[in-house]
Amino acid sequence: MFGQNIPLGFTGGGAATFTLNYLVIGGGGGRNYSNYMGGGGGGGYLESTLEVQTGTDYTISVGAGGAGVGGEGFNAPRGGDGVDTTFATITSDGGGSGAGGYPLRVGGSGGSGGGGTGDNYNGAGGTATSGQGSPGGQGNGPGGGGGGGGGKNGGGAAASGYVGGVGGVGKTSTISGSSVQYSTGSTGSSGFNTGQPGNPSGYSYSANTGNAGNRSSTSATGLSGVIILKYANTLADPVFSAGVSATTTTSGNFKITRITAASSDTITF
Repeated sequence: MFGQNIPLGFTGGGAATFTLNYLVIGGGGGRNYSNYMGGGGGGGYLESTLEVQTGTDYTISVGAGGAGVGGEGFNAPRGGDGVDTTFATITSDGGGSGAGGYPLRVGGSGGSGGGGTGDNYNGAGGTATSGQGSPGGQGNGPGGGGGGGGGKNGGGAAASGYVGGVGGVGKTSTISGSSVQYSTGSTGSSGFNTGQPGNPSGYSYSANTGNAGNRSSTSATGLSGVIILKYANTLADPVFSAGVSATTTTSGNFKITRITAASSDTITF
């Protein structure tokens, strides 16, 4: 059960098995920040428990956020999809990108789906990975706003007239010892010369949240994902292969390891 201090069990060869709590977040979807374009989808969100074994190498990769882009018109580019985050057998999909011009008017699919393009294109929102997030919203035309990107706890809203759809809300976890909202979708761009609602409550443009890219030229790239592991403080600190960025802290009866950068690397308890 989540949050319990579960005793170690021993297997042949002196290895020990134990159950840890994990939070694995995919990279958030990027977007086109120009008028009419869809919001990005939040990265996939998975939080549960997993039985692991001491002395065994487990693969870890933290997904980057999808690229942000600009530009309007028929051939306007779309943002980049977020990159998957992996711990052992657990994979959280990167968030879907916000849609671009007509050939790319449908939001990207991923952990949560990106929003569709407005203008005259009425692009559909992207689909979400089952259990990881929610779909993106539809764009509106003619001249209308883009659909909102989906979040873990809510789908992206469809655009209404010239106003872009609000992104879907993420989900809050306290596994790190702090209350943080992850995997939030971003709001679609407005139609021409129209006011625009803000991103959903709890949205933060902070690295390692898996939130989608914002609506400005400096922050349209999605946010990177994260791996957070919580386990009994009787265990030694984990060992990583080269190139991993991680911190391990102790809180009461638990250790908490937060991995913020890894690329096909390993963790060993």
